[in-house]
This record gives sequence, structure tokens and C-alpha cells, in this order.
Amino acid sequence: MRKVFNKVKQECGPDTIIVSDMSSAIGSRDLSKMNLWEDIGIIYAGAQKNFGTSGLTYLLVRDDVLERVKRDSEQQRIPIPIMMDWKKQASVSDYFVNTPALLSVQVSQLMCEHMLSKGGISYYEELAKKKSELIYDCLDSSVQANLGRSSADLQFVNKVSPTLRSRMNVPFNVTQDGLDAEQNKELESKLLNELVESGFCGLKGHKSLGGLRASIYNSLELGSVEALVDYLKRYQRKQ
Repeated sequence: MRKVFNKVKQECGPDTIIVSDMSSAIGSRDLSKMNLWEDIGIIYAGAQKNFGTSGLTYLLVRDDVLERVKRDSEQQRIPIPIMMDWKKQASVSDYFVNTPALLSVQVSQLMCEHMLSKGGISYYEELAKKKSELIYDCLDSSVQANLGRSSADLQFVNKVSPTLRSRMNVPFNVTQDGLDAEQNKELESKLLNELVESGFCGLKGHKSLGGLRASIYNSLELGSVEALVDYLKRYQRKQ
């Protein structure tokens, strides 16, 4: 990640404020161990992935960024709407400048209490590692099994570099040698339909990428991932 941050600052300038959307990652890994504030100025995350329901967003802003935005606004005489004035929002202690989404806040509090009862971030970080490794091992093994063959059997292909793979969302495509793109899409549709018939849901890929995607957020138990992996292995063998 440090290489990515350095590249951004080289291309955009050393004073660039890096903003990170951690909606998927937050709650599933210990961010305090990652020295993020050396590079990132703003972190935001929707609560709906791991911390509660939609309607609530977590926002973490480095102190010097708060000061800089306020200073730049005053120097350039660009007014900041009160709802976007993070300096003012952070300084208010006895009232809110707007009515917050109380139900979303309450659900998020209950979710945090539940997570702490399970062991906190360390528990969910280890769980995320186990779940994601299970699926990636299954996908990679399906490809490795076909290496060196003159004609490959059906395989599940994840196109993301191992160093950039997500622990929360695992996209993959179904391919088979000798088939064109449309025929491979038909294979994917067939697999999706059979997965639904077998009790699995939510595995259709993102609309911009297609294919399949296993979303394995904190609420998904390890047993569900094990069941999916077992199904994919059996599905590949019978094709």
C-alpha cells in the first residue's frame, strides 16, 4: 500500500490529501496496526457492511486536515455549508447541527456490543482471513489443476492480483477452454441458477464486472463459506 500512496503523491503533489473508502474493510481488521495516518488524511465508511444498517457513515479525519480545510476555505473565501464543516462538527459537544439517524446509530451500537462480545476486531480479522483464504484456495486450485493440460476443464478464475485481493468480496469467473465469452457467460448463469436452487443467494457479480461474487462480510459464518467451497469443488468435478 505504501507504494500506491507514494505514487499518488508523486503524481498529484506531496500535499495531496488521500481519501480512503473503507466501507468493506472497517470492522474486519485492526487499522491501528497499519500506520494509516502517515499517508491517509480522511477515512470514511458506510455502516451497512459490518457495523449496522444503511443511513450511517463513519468519518475519521486527521487533525491537521481539519485545520487545513478550514484555513483554505477562509483564505479563498469559499464558504463551507454547515453540514460539510467538519471542523465545526468535531467541535460541537452538547448538540448536533442536524437530527441524526437515531435508529441507525442504535443498531450500530448494538452491533459493536455484539462484536465485542465475540472477541472484538481481532476475532473478526482472523475470521475474515479464514473465510477469504478458503475461497481463494478453492478458486486458485481449480486453475492449478488444469495447468499443463492440452484442454482445460471448467475452472473458477479470480483476476485480482494476490497482493490486492479483498477479504470481504471475492469476484470470480467461470471459464472453460474451447468456449467463447458468451458461452462462458452461459456457464456462469447455469452455475448461479443451480446455486440458488441449492439454497445459496447473493452470488451474482457486480453489474460493472459480471461473473460471480462472494460477499463474506462479518455476519457470514465460516460454515457458510465452507458450504460454498464444498459446492464449487463438487460442481467442478461433475462437469
